[in-house]
Amino acid sequence: SHNKPLTAEWPTGTSQMAKTTMGRLIGIGGCGTRRLTSKVINSFPNSKPFLRGDRDTNKFTLSAQGPNASAALGALARLVKDEVAWLEGRRRVCPHEHKSVDATIWHSKNIIGIIIGARGAGLKRLTEKGGFILYKKSSSGEHSFFIEGLDRAMVSRMEQALKAAAKRIIDAQDEHKPTKATLGSAAGISE
Repeated sequence: SHNKPLTAEWPTGTSQMAKTTMGRLIGIGGCGTRRLTSKVINSFPNSKPFLRGDRDTNKFTLSAQGPNASAALGALARLVKDEVAWLEGRRRVCPHEHKSVDATIWHSKNIIGIIIGARGAGLKRLTEKGGFILYKKSSSGEHSFFIEGLDRAMVSRMEQALKAAAKRIIDAQDEHKPTKATLGSAAGISE
């Protein structure tokens, strides 16, 4: 029956995934697993893909249902395997769309915290479902925002939203700065 979900466990057998790999795949607040299931929904609408990590067994449960359940489950399994291979360093190319945006100038203008917002509310407003934006400061002192999404178009939209938000903040700051005027003879004051 189409209503009964097809399920699979991964990794199979007695092999287990490292806890750090599992955590990175799940992502902050489940954004990693949501990104993968959203990708499957884009290809197989109504397949209700499900991906849950069990930290006790270090395994994932994958499921899908509907008329395309088998194909959706296969697609989800491939996405998980590709992601894990990249996380474990067995694949050099990152399997999902992402972009790093240099934030050095924003840091120098002291607006990183304003962009992020209280408890990340600013970034949440800029983030589309299935994607995420993270602030990163490297050990060498570089500041950047890391954007990840379901596809290149989503990453691009979130990048534009991030840059527009930074511009609004900078413009608002500039409005409140005093303007320097030169007082010359027109004001009746000799310099």
